[in-house]
Amino acid sequence: MGSCGCQPDAEFSALINSTVVLALIERLECAEDAIANPLLTGIQIHENSMDIGLKGAAAQIFAEAFAAQFKDSGATNYLEVHLASNDPAVGELLVTLQRKQGKTPHQFRREAEERLERAEADIRRLDSGVIMTSERNDFGEEYKCERRGLDLRAMIDEAMEAGKR
Repeated sequence: MGSCGCQPDAEFSALINSTVVLALIERLECAEDAIANPLLTGIQIHENSMDIGLKGAAAQIFAEAFAAQFKDSGATNYLEVHLASNDPAVGELLVTLQRKQGKTPHQFRREAEERLERAEADIRRLDSGVIMTSERNDFGEEYKCERRGLDLRAMIDEAMEAGKR
């Protein structure tokens, strides 16, 4: 008897192919196994990161959960997720989620440190009060002239103000 309480008719029974049914059962068993037993497909360790390859529905659920957290936070490049472990020896964990095409927090920090170094070098140059200018003598020949004791900041401000007029 069928699930509706009636007998399947002969035409329906003729359409059932045992090979197809067995193939569907095998696919169902494979899907159940993928959910119950996600596979680690690879680990690649880099200088500042690690790539972990996972296979199976549980791995996909894991990926989608992180993607949703990333999206819901409004982050544009990376997101730091704090996780607590029940093991006191492990303590709190920090997971950084980053778009693959984006920069890592470490890359952003290095760039900011490089900008800071350039700015500090500019400050040292401005505070030195020394400038080298190109001059021409009475015969039109160019020569370099070192000028000391100048307030370079005031001179730059004055030149910028004159440029606005």
